[in-house]
Parts: sequence; C-alpha cells; structure tokens
Amino acid sequence: MTEMMPYLLLGEVGKPLLVMLAGFPDNCTSTWGPETLENLAKDYRVISLCLPGYDKPRSNIRPWGWDLHEVLDVMHHTLTELLKVEQSKTFNLIVHDWGAFFGMCYQNAHPEIVKKIVLFDIGMIKKPPIQDGLRILFYQNWFALSFFISQLPPISIFKCIGDACMIIYKMLFYIF
Repeated sequence: MTEMMPYLLLGEVGKPLLVMLAGFPDNCTSTWGPETLENLAKDYRVISLCLPGYDKPRSNIRPWGWDLHEVLDVMHHTLTELLKVEQSKTFNLIVHDWGAFFGMCYQNAHPEIVKKIVLFDIGMIKKPPIQDGLRILFYQNWFALSFFISQLPPISIFKCIGDACMIIYKMLFYIF
C-alpha cells in the first residue's frame, strides 16, 4: 500500500470539493490559518493537504526527503482515496509556494480531476531590486545550509543546530 499524504478534512460531505496544498515549511493549517479554513468550510468540503513529512517534527524516517515523482504519486494516491470516500470525481485546487509547483505538475498529469487551480506566492514575474534579490538568495541558501547541517552525524547535535538556524531565520525574516 502506498503512503498517504497528511491531510485535514473540514466542511460537510456533499459540498463542492476544495483541495489546498501549501509549500515549504508549512503544514495543513499554517499557511491558510484556521480561520480561513473554517470560513471556506462553510461553502466547501475542504481537504487541506500537507507535503510529506511537514505535519510533524522532522524525523529520520526519510532524512533526505522525497523526489518529485514520489510526492506526485503519494498525492495522487491520497486524492484518489479521498475522492472515493467523498464520492466525487473532480475538485478545485488552491496551492501556495512549493505546493504550487506540485499542484501544477499534478494538474498537468491529471487534468480530468482538477477543474480549476489557484496559485499563491509562486515567485516573481519581474526582476527584483537588488536588496530583495539578495534577501531571496540568503533565504534559500540559509534553509539549504540548515537542512544540510541537520543531516550530519551525530544527528542529535547537528539536528539541533539546523533546527536553531531555521528558527533564527524565520524570526529575522519576519522582523525585516
């Protein structure tokens, strides 16, 4: 049996399906916020997906993560199972950040299932000012370095350093 993506179900069965997928490093509720999900659930049956491994503190089950095809396969398996339970054949898809990348790949692979797609925070359309470009470069490299440090042995020491780097960066990112 294929693994399932973590998910959260909200709203009444029988309402139109709305599938949501956030990106790095968000879980089923952190991007959208509980209030947004609850408001959407008034009119939709909401399925809020979470990229594999983002629903809980990191573990060493898959320390180097998932490749694109693995994520798309587990996403398709999860949605296929949920569509059976919901007795539906299609859904609208709202995606954010890296979730947008996976959502677009999924829509291209399964256009008969995804009726409409809405993309949030998917990148820049034009060249940013130099200070924004440097901020983005720092942002991406900081996360890559933090992840790499957290994977070095002995795991417990470097994982703490990597996690601390992630927390420090998030604080700095929201301050500036």
